[in-house]
Amino acid sequence: MDSHKIVIKLFVEDASRLEAHEFVPIFHSWIQQRAVPDHLLIDVADYAHVHNGPGTCLITHEANFYTDRGEGRLGLMYARKQPFAGTFTDRVRQAFAATLEAAKRLEQSVKFRVVLIECPIRRQEPPSTTSRPQSTSSRRHARASMVPN
Repeated sequence: MDSHKIVIKLFVEDASRLEAHEFVPIFHSWIQQRAVPDHLLIDVADYAHVHNGPGTCLITHEANFYTDRGEGRLGLMYARKQPFAGTFTDRVRQAFAATLEAAKRLEQSVKFRVVLIECPIRRQEPPSTTSRPQSTSSRRHARASMVPN
């Protein structure tokens, strides 16, 4: 079974110029402007007090956007919660596009530049799932189809 719970993180080029408190008003303005297409924006949660944690979270019905500090590195993380039609590759492509669009929007608000050299993509399944893991070749195909020729 293919998963719809896809997580993508784009790392920030230089996090030293960014303060955690900067993101709360930005994400609130996104809600007011309905700035994320095809997402019902709900609320903002601030977890900046958690060391190497999720940072600021923009909660939507379809996915959550985090200014994540996991792995000790600041980045923009997109975690899809709701199903998206199409193949696994289509779902990865949608998640990647939503993440890139959010990163571009953040670049307009703060000195937030992402590094595309390294972009972890993973499936997020509950620990009790009984589905078989996706094959390595299928994951490789999904990653390869994301890179333009």
